[in-house]
Amino acid sequence: IIPNSSVWGSSVVNYSHHATRRVDFTLGIGYDDDIEKAMQVIKKTVDADERTHKEPEPQIVVGNLGESSVDIIVRVWTDAANYWPLKFHLTRAFKQAFDDNGITIPYPQRDLHVFHKAEFPIPGMNQEKAGG
Repeated sequence: IIPNSSVWGSSVVNYSHHATRRVDFTLGIGYDDDIEKAMQVIKKTVDADERTHKEPEPQIVVGNLGESSVDIIVRVWTDAANYWPLKFHLTRAFKQAFDDNGITIPYPQRDLHVFHKAEFPIPGMNQEKAGG
């Protein structure tokens, strides 16, 4: 059940209308990892699953240099009925393949650079409390 205002006020996309669907992934790897090796591991993982279509050819490209990772975009085509099973399977398979090949999936991180050392006395603190 869809409210009339949703139907009249926006576009409706019927994904089940098409026989095939594209499954998209964004996989982040560490900046110290070998991009070519990661892309080969991804391609091998995609090619190993018979549900992925060979035409159009899977797309594996570097899509972004993020704050904590190099983001690789993966786009594969499959039959519409295989969309979710393939997405779930490949998500797990990519993680396992990365682990097996020493490719890191980095955690978001921040580097803190301290350029000025605080000097004693700190207002409100005497030297005895500060250990000196």
